[in-house]
Amino acid sequence: MKLKQQLTIAFIISVLSLIGFSFMAFTISANEYLKFDEDVISLVQGWESPLLTDIMKFFTYIGSTASLIVLSLVILFFLYRVLKHRLELVLFTAVMVGSPLLNLMVKLFFQRARPDLHRLIDIGGYSFLVDMP
Repeated sequence: MKLKQQLTIAFIISVLSLIGFSFMAFTISANEYLKFDEDVISLVQGWESPLLTDIMKFFTYIGSTASLIVLSLVILFFLYRVLKHRLELVLFTAVMVGSPLLNLMVKLFFQRARPDLHRLIDIGGYSFLVDMP
């Protein structure tokens, strides 16, 4: 597949993702998102087990800043030294820098408090979905 086709497909997927997120964020009213949170948490609680909790805590650890830095350095080394993919290095670096910035901007824009229902771990900061009066 040519680079232009790949970029076009990536752009279309990005635009569709943005439209989907925007639709979800702006159509959920304050009462509906509370109901949505309760429904999802109730569903997940039905699957809860000590093994699944340990697995999810492991994934939370993998998503921590320290783990992502180490993993990113390993991937950068692999891309540069082993595969010799220089363009992918630039893309990977842009994604690793841009993702947290985009995440922060969206959270600051919506400023929605995290649900207080049945937390397994305490975490600060905002959640995603919009909090409309």
